[in-house]
Amino acid sequence: MDKCTNPIENKTLSTMILRLLLILVFAIPAAADPLRFQIQDLTQRNLMAIISDAPLEKMIAQCHLLRGWVELEPQSLESGIKGELEIDVRSCETGSGIRDLLLQEKIWEVKQYPTASLTIKKWAKETKGNLTEKSEQAHNVELSLTYHDKTISLEVPLKLSYFAESDKTRNRLPGNLLRVSSEKKLSLSDVGISIPDDLKSTLSSKVDVIFDAVGTSKLPNDKTLLPEGPKPKERT
Repeated sequence: MDKCTNPIENKTLSTMILRLLLILVFAIPAAADPLRFQIQDLTQRNLMAIISDAPLEKMIAQCHLLRGWVELEPQSLESGIKGELEIDVRSCETGSGIRDLLLQEKIWEVKQYPTASLTIKKWAKETKGNLTEKSEQAHNVELSLTYHDKTISLEVPLKLSYFAESDKTRNRLPGNLLRVSSEKKLSLSDVGISIPDDLKSTLSSKVDVIFDAVGTSKLPNDKTLLPEGPKPKERT
């Protein structure tokens, strides 16, 4: 005759299994939500520079109208990275009005293509660890660049610096800050830009592109960014 199962033993076993499952669940750290750092500064302190070193002329075009975002978890880089950025090419200036007009009409073709866009897809290789506050780290990312109706894929080095909100950082922007900078050589033909023969001696077919911007996890909602810095909005 089979022995009957002891209900007390079953209850004890079930309790032990439940406790073990609870221990395992709470022992696994919950994945932190990534922070979105908004790149949007009406004081125009963010920068993209295009440097051409042609046989007869060196030119630096500076573009300050940038907007977008970068999303990552500073304390868990393995969570990934993504982002979007739009550059208003019409804002690019070289210091010469005549040259600017020439570039806008014959090279950038700003009436038809006023903006360029970047999409950060992921780390180029497995990336772990965290961003130590106020220290710079370099990691490569995979991104796509769209301009002149062409989209190309690039691997680009990014330098990242994280700053927790403090009295000093609020002099720049409120919230936690992420500084993002990069430098990459780019062939203009890759993005559908051809240089007329009469400009080849003063404009290089390959340019250095430099990017530097600071994003914030908390855009001001009751302040207007003026050239002097954040000022209270006048209430009527």
